This record gives sequence, structure tokens and C-alpha cells, in this order.
Amino acid sequence: MLLIGAPGDIALCERIAKAAGRGEVLAGKLSLLGTAALMQGATMNYVNDSAPLHIASAMNAPVTAIFCSTVPAFGFGPLHENGRVLETSVKLDCRPCGLHGHRACPKGHFNCAMGIDPKAAVI
Repeated sequence: MLLIGAPGDIALCERIAKAAGRGEVLAGKLSLLGTAALMQGATMNYVNDSAPLHIASAMNAPVTAIFCSTVPAFGFGPLHENGRVLETSVKLDCRPCGLHGHRACPKGHFNCAMGIDPKAAVI
């Protein structure tokens, strides 16, 4: 498992690798083109609604996009047939809560993420 991101994502990537018991942290180490090449060759890319989703789409890379506070109906979901979307099936009157999402839930419950079955991400 390779974890990518900006330099500001290093601590989070390290926490994920530690919790998973595996993983190599590449956050802050790759150029944009290096990231794109890595994603293109991956078996699966797991991303949220963010720049890596769009990079994966541009590279026609396999991607599972996880939508929490945003929704694919905004038009920013995976563009190619190899893309999958995971989101809660629970109808929430607070979702979407913003065009670009939030780091913390404005209502304090984060049910948009809690309603996603992590087992559905397994390929």
C-alpha cells in the first residue's frame, strides 16, 4: 500500500500506515507527474473527492472514490468506466454540506462517512 499526498499529509499517512500495519508513505515525495504515473499503474486507487480523484480519471486509472460531505451529482465523480463511487445510502438532509467538503462535520455527527460500509471498498 502506497500513501500519497502533499507534505501536509505526511502525519495522516503515517497514522494510516501504522493503523493498517503496512504501507509506504510517499506524501510530499512525488511530483504531480510522478503521482499520476504511480496512480496509473496501481491495482486500485482509493481517494476522496479531491485532486487525486481527478488525476486518476485523467490517467484512466482504476479508482474507488469515497464521497462523504460532497456528492458525485456535483459532476466531479470518476470519469471512466473503471471508476467506482462509495457513499452512504442514508438520506441526510445535511448532505451535501459544501461544494468542497469539510475536515469536520458542521453538525458534529459525520453520518455521511459513518454510513459507508468499508467492506464495499474491497476489490
